[in-house]
Amino acid sequence: MRGTLQVLALALCLLCAGGASAAVYLRVDDTSLTRQAFDALHQQASQLRKLDRKAFADELIDALLVYRWAQEKLPEEQWRGAEIGYSYGWHIRRQLDKTLAKLYPKWPAGELMQEHSKPGVEAREALATIAAKSILGYQLTPAQREKAASLVLARMAFPDQEDVTLTLLEVYEGQSIQGKKALMEGDVKALGMEVLSWKQHQLRLWWLSHEGGVEVDAIDDLQRTIKAHYFYPKILNALGVVKRNHGDNPGLIRFREQVSAVQINSYYQRHQEDFRFLAKVKPRGAIYGDEAAARLARQQLMQGASWADLKTPSRPVSWPLDGEGWLRKEAVKPTDWLASLAFATPPGEVSEVIRSPTGDWVILQVSQREYGYYPPDSETVRYLATDVIAIQLAVTAYSELINQLRRQANLQSQV
Repeated sequence: MRGTLQVLALALCLLCAGGASAAVYLRVDDTSLTRQAFDALHQQASQLRKLDRKAFADELIDALLVYRWAQEKLPEEQWRGAEIGYSYGWHIRRQLDKTLAKLYPKWPAGELMQEHSKPGVEAREALATIAAKSILGYQLTPAQREKAASLVLARMAFPDQEDVTLTLLEVYEGQSIQGKKALMEGDVKALGMEVLSWKQHQLRLWWLSHEGGVEVDAIDDLQRTIKAHYFYPKILNALGVVKRNHGDNPGLIRFREQVSAVQINSYYQRHQEDFRFLAKVKPRGAIYGDEAAARLARQQLMQGASWADLKTPSRPVSWPLDGEGWLRKEAVKPTDWLASLAFATPPGEVSEVIRSPTGDWVILQVSQREYGYYPPDSETVRYLATDVIAIQLAVTAYSELINQLRRQANLQSQV
């Protein structure tokens, strides 16, 4: 009797927290969220960046619409990218678990684990089959991959459905490079934690939908929302709305090809300050053989002494100055660290005592700076202006797309 009452109490708690009877708070076509589910997602997102509820709701709507559109219209390799770190499934499953745990914190996990879990291959035995055999220490050989795919680490048996299993290869592919190395080095504890996490995930999904009074559709909608939101920035990358660090964005490349010389010149005339660069500086400097002498000289300068009053340095600074004492940018070689330092030093301030690559001690001061502008027909202007204009074109195209998708969608929001 006590066990029956406990299950009923849990079910009532789950329904109150946003189960089957909960009202729709946000809907995008066939995907809907309760207020509790929305709040849980918003709270997690707010831990990384400030985003009010309305802005977050708009972002979720756009993410769901664009994700479905990308699946139908955009080559998958453009927006999924390469899974270099943890696999996408790893991230999505963990966020789903975190969200479900917040929504439904009370469920008999311990009892379920014993009842529905069946043993698999022992962890130490499994890891022995993928011991590191490469210099990098995290890449499986073809034979190891085949073996890992056949090793079932865990099996969950639930009524009225086929058993679900977890293989060693699935665990391996869900890891970062460091995680892969740890497994190949025999980290039994790390593997055990992954297996336990997977079991808890499977148990939670089954119990909520079969015993906890939560509709399967509600869990599917939550997972779909998490997945869409995860891929949203990747899709924006593919569309050229934001630029990748390496400039290999296919969407942006397409818009760059549309930029004309007339557009570049017009942008240059309106944003000339964007193409300003530090052209020349007037530096003074001294090099000393020991740190104490350099610090004394700096102290004297800070107290108002002139450079002419300083003790003769062990050797003079050799800069390629012009006849008026200016150090020009075009005269600086990439290997001249001291000249590069002069361009990085704010005017008027005496630098800290700096240890040179050869072991000497240096102080320097820049008295003046002058700026120049890249010419409008230069490669620098062409590249920078084209990039900005291309992004503007991409943003315009995206705005038209998302507005069209919103007009065609069945949207409902109480945010």
